[in-house]
Amino acid sequence: MANQQQLSILEKKVTDQMLTRLEAIVREVAAQGDYSFVFDAGSDEKPNVLHAKRSIDITKQVIKLYKKHFGDKPLKFE
Repeated sequence: MANQQQLSILEKKVTDQMLTRLEAIVREVAAQGDYSFVFDAGSDEKPNVLHAKRSIDITKQVIKLYKKHFGDKPLKFE
């Protein structure tokens, strides 16, 4: 039981770090692109946005900028 709890705590820490990184990158891309809104489109099975033009999808820009800022820098398991 204690191991499961420790694993859950570590998982939350890593998830929080990743979300913090991604939020910063999305904000930067959104500011550069002068977007008014940025949405998570979700998966095909559970979309958050029912329709969006592919031309306004910034996912590739976010990935490119994430790699530029963080490269292979690992998340911390502290």
